[in-house]
Amino acid sequence: RNDKELSCYSLAAADAKGGPVVVVSAKYPGATAKEVAEAVAAPLELHLKGADGLVRVESTSDAGGYVARVH
Repeated sequence: RNDKELSCYSLAAADAKGGPVVVVSAKYPGATAKEVAEAVAAPLELHLKGADGLVRVESTSDAGGYVARVH
């Protein structure tokens, strides 16, 4: 469907222990949770896998959006 426009944002921060955290947020209006998971979450998390210093990724996909905290 061509009626969806994906927009992404990121924010660098620190977690409670002072470690670096990057928060990635994507809005995908009109997309189902499955479409968001397949089009946004899966490719991003695959890209991150094995990155130097990556401890963990906590993410949520729902209808129209995605948020990940990358530690």
